[in-house]
Amino acid sequence: MTDKLIHFNSKERLLAKVRYYIDTPYELFDQAEKITPLLLKSFKAADEILKLKIIFTLGSLVMPEVIRPLYKLIHDKDESESVRHAAAVQLSIIGGLLVDPAILVGQLKKDLRSPDSFVRACAAFALGWEGNLKAVFALISCLYDDEPDVQQAAVNALSNLKDDRVFSLLVERLEEGTILQKRCILYNLFRFTSYRKQIVKIYRYLIEDKNSDLRYDALLVFHTVADPIEHLELYFRCLKDGNDNLRELVIARLLEYKITSLQENDNQYIKSLLKDSNPRIRRAAIKLYNHVMPETIFS
Repeated sequence: MTDKLIHFNSKERLLAKVRYYIDTPYELFDQAEKITPLLLKSFKAADEILKLKIIFTLGSLVMPEVIRPLYKLIHDKDESESVRHAAAVQLSIIGGLLVDPAILVGQLKKDLRSPDSFVRACAAFALGWEGNLKAVFALISCLYDDEPDVQQAAVNALSNLKDDRVFSLLVERLEEGTILQKRCILYNLFRFTSYRKQIVKIYRYLIEDKNSDLRYDALLVFHTVADPIEHLELYFRCLKDGNDNLRELVIARLLEYKITSLQENDNQYIKSLLKDSNPRIRRAAIKLYNHVMPETIFS
């Protein structure tokens, strides 16, 4: 009988073990100190999907030992931008849980001056955790960066700080910033809950802006700060908007709510959509037509 030599693929065994621990979190957290080196050792051998899972797992462990590896990933040009950004996201979570994040904050603030715009964007995002007031001025400077990605990362980070003093600055950038920066601010502004009434006015104003992208974005997030039923006149006016996507969004919003009364002009807005040039709008308009109380439509 010929002896057979069985070859064990150590790489595959390592990755299999990592997948097991990721899929069994109760063991992962019970043995965090033992498993963390295993996760780090397997990283380079993992595929993109597993790398992202490892990064998320490292972040969830909230251990000082994972800070440096995650930080190094931001700078690793051999990794994809998705992996590097994921590392920045986890740093922004861990940073807020560290007893003394001063060293991490210092390193990330230095990276805001990196010649690599992607590193600057990752560093800005990573600095965005609640209460990280030492990063405020450095992040404000990033609002004026030459690269849109850095500007948007700074908007997200500043919003994550949960510092109401940032609100007026972001509103100012709505007047002076680029379209991309304005759109990013719109998606973050509603988080400043202390300024709800002012935010409602800002969104209402921008829903009728000359830029169709801004109008759409403002309408998309409007319901997070205001009850659409209280602003029906605005929604029905938007049914005449020249942006097909915006008209579809308006109809979708109106279909979510029970409408018990309409003005005559509102009836006409709905009826005009039945002859819209876009077949998707016409189909959606029929749903809206049937959704509204019949006695209201035909009154």
